[in-house]
Amino acid sequence: MYRNDGTGIVERFPDAFLAAFPVAVETLPVLHFFPGAKFLQVCTVGCNLACGGCVSEILVGHADSLAATGEYLGPDDLLRLAAENACTGIAFALNDPIASFPTFCRLAERAREESLLVGCSTNGYMTESSALRLRDRVDFVNIGLKGATDASYRACGAKSAAPVFRTARLLHEGGVHVEASVVYRRGGEDEVIDAARMLAAISPDIPLQVMRFVPFGDAGLGEEPTIYASEELCNRLHDILPRVYLFNSPGTAHLTTFCPACGKPCIEREFFGPMGSHLAGRAQTVCGCGRVLPVRGAASPTVFYEPGMMGGYRVTRGLEMVWAILACLGVEEQAVLARI
Repeated sequence: MYRNDGTGIVERFPDAFLAAFPVAVETLPVLHFFPGAKFLQVCTVGCNLACGGCVSEILVGHADSLAATGEYLGPDDLLRLAAENACTGIAFALNDPIASFPTFCRLAERAREESLLVGCSTNGYMTESSALRLRDRVDFVNIGLKGATDASYRACGAKSAAPVFRTARLLHEGGVHVEASVVYRRGGEDEVIDAARMLAAISPDIPLQVMRFVPFGDAGLGEEPTIYASEELCNRLHDILPRVYLFNSPGTAHLTTFCPACGKPCIEREFFGPMGSHLAGRAQTVCGCGRVLPVRGAASPTVFYEPGMMGGYRVTRGLEMVWAILACLGVEEQAVLARI
């Protein structure tokens, strides 16, 4: 989402946010950082990768059409919304902040001036200098892994996996709270296991979120693994990383954080829409046995439950519904679709 203006590379749509709405931190999803806290989730358009079955495909595949409408929220709007909704912080998600990196950095700096926490979801595919710049401006990140091999990243239009794990290492070493998510497609067990091993080499303290693949966009139905197979994989991953969670799997017990000393449930969560979770009961960062859990920040005394559609991808789901209805009515021109 950049262009050369003759003097250098600049953003095409600076300080232009498409949407903002409050969510619980578990919806982002981030699980070991201020449990139950409310964050203002924001997004722009565009991405530096092109992954099959992307849950945010409408923000990526139709970026130009959506951005061309000229309907934006600016940084001042976001700070006002964060204050009005009593948010603990601001989190850039839905599309990748690297697509609007100078804009995100400016927002992060403004947010910190207002004593807000700042985080993002990112694929982590960036230069070392960008990773260091990001490190100075965020308190937490969720790095969405596409796998562990260069082949898995070439399928998304990237060159290799190396920059992503370099980003994870630089952020973790710089004191940023890092969590990672990885997509699990049917038959892709080795890819997930190798990704877990590479994370463990950086730090065994990094929580891993296994995203059971659910087909979006043009992805094939045969790529979706069963919940049972996904839970079995999580059990195997516990031999590599102590904190492994399973998403997109209603009814699973693999979203709960158990005490590493006595095994009792301490932070109970449940399925909450695509790629999301929610607190579902107790949320204590110190177990009754006295063991302190590896969680940064205190649990919120009040839990925020988002109204309406489940999950952190309500903006993309809503846009897709409107887009589909208009298509059924015969509206095909991209500019008209985007404006509506």
